[in-house]
Amino acid sequence: MLDLRLCLAILSGKLISIILKKTNSGATAAPGLLALKIDPGLVSRLASQLDKNIIISGTNGKTTTARMTASIFKNADIKFIHNRAGSNLERGIASTLLTTASIFGQLPKNHWGLWETDEAVFPIASQKLKPDIVLLTNLFRDQLDRYGEIDTVARAWKKTLKNLPTKTVKILNADDPVVASLGKDIGNVQYFGLDENIPNQDKIDHSWDSTFCPYCHSPLKYRKSFVGHLGKYSCPSCGQIQPKINKQSLNFQSSLPGIYNLYNFSAAAAAAINLAIPKNIIAKSLTNFKPAFGRVEKIAYLGKQIKIFLVKNPTGFNQVINTITQSREKTTCLIAINDLIADGRDVSWLWDVNFEKLVACLNTGIVSGIRAYDMALRLKYAGCTSIIEPDLEKAINQLLAKSDKQLYILPTYTAMLKIRKILNKMGLVHSSWSD
Repeated sequence: MLDLRLCLAILSGKLISIILKKTNSGATAAPGLLALKIDPGLVSRLASQLDKNIIISGTNGKTTTARMTASIFKNADIKFIHNRAGSNLERGIASTLLTTASIFGQLPKNHWGLWETDEAVFPIASQKLKPDIVLLTNLFRDQLDRYGEIDTVARAWKKTLKNLPTKTVKILNADDPVVASLGKDIGNVQYFGLDENIPNQDKIDHSWDSTFCPYCHSPLKYRKSFVGHLGKYSCPSCGQIQPKINKQSLNFQSSLPGIYNLYNFSAAAAAAINLAIPKNIIAKSLTNFKPAFGRVEKIAYLGKQIKIFLVKNPTGFNQVINTITQSREKTTCLIAINDLIADGRDVSWLWDVNFEKLVACLNTGIVSGIRAYDMALRLKYAGCTSIIEPDLEKAINQLLAKSDKQLYILPTYTAMLKIRKILNKMGLVHSSWSD
């Protein structure tokens, strides 16, 4: 029977999508936002037609992990739809579904759904998508004004996992104590993580987010620390130990720098293996993987190389700094900090980032964005007098004028989108929405 409300929602969303593309806008969530106002049940109705639904969520790495999984699906000749443009709220999922659906609400046959979801949206998305696989990457402090502390998110996730169907496979990061603890007393759980032989951090990060046992709240003992509080741990007090990871036995050449990307590779491989995709296809896909815009994006410019690393919380920023400082060569960085809703209004997290380590390898620090002066103050305390230029276009021109062969741009999310729009006008990158 024809559902007129659903048809109207899809038609309205498609028209908005066409207009936005014609005007070169990157507002990928707007069609879904309008459609959901007309038919709040759109996501459930359309997603139920898909053969499988896979949800990937977490603080760091979810976009990269989702794109790695998409690359594997593509090489395995699996037909799927994916909210690839980056909107990981319900409206972004709705936009992807309505764009793919016919005006009468029919999705193509034999397709899977691959969904990246925001941490706070994960419970809502799970209820509406009824996923076959849930993959949770990690939990770090991020946008405290929106999410609260990680314990608040963890409680919501635990409730969600308990309410999922028994058939749903829950794939959790064993190296994250909080995420790993979510698997206790829940059926059909698998774990991924890094091998013991991976080199650990030089020293413990002061910005650790989870140093206590999730069960007895005593301090955890770490044998190894890889990224923030992710590592090999146990609790000397209550005896709780880390769950064993499901061995993957994959051989591939990592195409991305940083230990944090090894977690993304491991997570994507865990999901693909669970879906019975041949290991040779998984390995080939991961070896040839190209990251999303703004995530280790490389740009050639007049004999120089510019790298863009998205930054959004202390742990992620510290890992980017570790990657930059590995070369031990002096460089120039443009750090662009915004405080819009998508970035998080509270920028106090900048004081938990190890800028002292970054300053040691800087020739010049340029700060820009809405909170340029906050960033300049933080660098001053780290021992660096920076160039302050709130106007992003002017700041980019100052960066490009530097003689360093390696230049870095470290923006928050909305700053990254604006920077890429500027670079797109210069002919250096493609538009973000078409990625």
